[in-house]
Amino acid sequence: MIDVSIAENRATIPPQAWEAFISCWPEHERERIMRYRHERDRQARFLSRWLLWKALGAGAIPEIQYAESGKPFLNGGPEINWSHSGAWVTLALCANGSVGIDVEAMRPIEMDDFRRYMRDEVWERIQAADDRRREFFRWWTTVESAIKADGRGMSAPWTTAKAEERGVWLDDVYWHTQEISIDGEHLCYLSHSKPDRDIRIARHDFSSE
Repeated sequence: MIDVSIAENRATIPPQAWEAFISCWPEHERERIMRYRHERDRQARFLSRWLLWKALGAGAIPEIQYAESGKPFLNGGPEINWSHSGAWVTLALCANGSVGIDVEAMRPIEMDDFRRYMRDEVWERIQAADDRRREFFRWWTTVESAIKADGRGMSAPWTTAKAEERGVWLDDVYWHTQEISIDGEHLCYLSHSKPDRDIRIARHDFSSE
């Protein structure tokens, strides 16, 4: 089973609620949240920790560790990964196997800036698509979710990644992918190491819980 938690990041969290929750976390986690200049980025990281706490049963504050690549993990599991973009924050949690998640707001971009990351056939497919922006972000989120599951960070092979209909090859490792429906303005994909996993999706609202 893979649990996916989703929270909206639009309304500003009241200062009292912010302080009550963040004060319970270790100093190094508070620093990770507060080092971002923009309020929405800080709030997204706050919500990612809140989603993790909720997914683990809303009990003790979890002790998050970080690999050299920056990938978060919990000693003894489960596997965790999170992502945020635009109006949404997502968390994936898996007790058995690696997992990665990526959400992206389908904002206007200069696609030429990303050409160096793509195989020739990927570039040609995007250019030929009826909705080039959506096709670009579908490719981007599938590959980035697989790279996050892989755990190597930006040292992973973007230029040789091969995205297929239901998965991504990174070197000789195949990552199974699945779209997580968010809304019409965002794309979200989940990657995991084992096929045919059940996925449970829960949406949470910080203001009402």
